[in-house]
Amino acid sequence: MAVARIEDTVEGRLERLERLLVAVAEQQAAILDLLSSPQVGWLDVQAAALFLSTSPRSIRYAHETGRLVGHKNGAGRLLFSREALDKFATANDAAYT
Repeated sequence: MAVARIEDTVEGRLERLERLLVAVAEQQAAILDLLSSPQVGWLDVQAAALFLSTSPRSIRYAHETGRLVGHKNGAGRLLFSREALDKFATANDAAYT
């Protein structure tokens, strides 16, 4: 009886984990579709990091060192144009592509 319970618990956890992984994959695909859309003009630090396949910390560092041009909106949120990100990626394609 105890063995059956353990197997049920393990199977249930594996099923929940599989559902979670599928949901994450679907969400990631939706984000990548959004980022690849030419209609998206300005990206925040997180989206810029996804767009360049790097970390938000690397995006902030590139901005702080003047290698990546960004602008703060009225709320003080750092935003990057697709054009600036494309230019940065081209200039640094060995590290960011």
